[in-house]
Amino acid sequence: MIARYANIDLNLLIALDALLEEESVTGAAGRIGLSGPAMSRALGRIRRTVGDPILVRAGRPLAARPLTVRRYADAPHLNFSRRGRLTGPIDAALADHGLRRRVIATVPTLAAALMMVRDSDAVGMGPERAGASMIRELGLRTLPVPLDLPPLRMVMAWHPRQDADPGHVWLRGVVRATVAAVVA
Repeated sequence: MIARYANIDLNLLIALDALLEEESVTGAAGRIGLSGPAMSRALGRIRRTVGDPILVRAGRPLAARPLTVRRYADAPHLNFSRRGRLTGPIDAALADHGLRRRVIATVPTLAAALMMVRDSDAVGMGPERAGASMIRELGLRTLPVPLDLPPLRMVMAWHPRQDADPGHVWLRGVVRATVAAVVA
């Protein structure tokens, strides 16, 4: 297996990253300072190297092929769920593609999930903006999830007796503003 990939030009990984992020040959070329034709040639070399079209035109932008969804499903997954749930919207979206993921662990916090992802070959999913500083500190890399997922809904809960408490009202406002600033 190693011998098969021994002569791969690692610069193609930079091009692939830009193509996946920009979903456009022109956008990816501009992102890494190549001409459009040079990026097209790089895409051709990527396709020949992996033996797969990787990106295909779906309307205007390039779209990751279903193979990307399959690779995502085939990867070992670390799940982060405060309630210990093993399934969720990701599983429903994968089921729409006829796929299932393999969850190897579920942890109660984003921090625990990110640390476990750092120390394994697993993938994890969490709010990118809310976890950005920890993601950077741990040296992790984020990629878009290759699925259409519903938006994450965040709510606060408190006992009704705290509804009119001035301190509690103030604290809820601070929390609301802070979270809004982080996820905006």
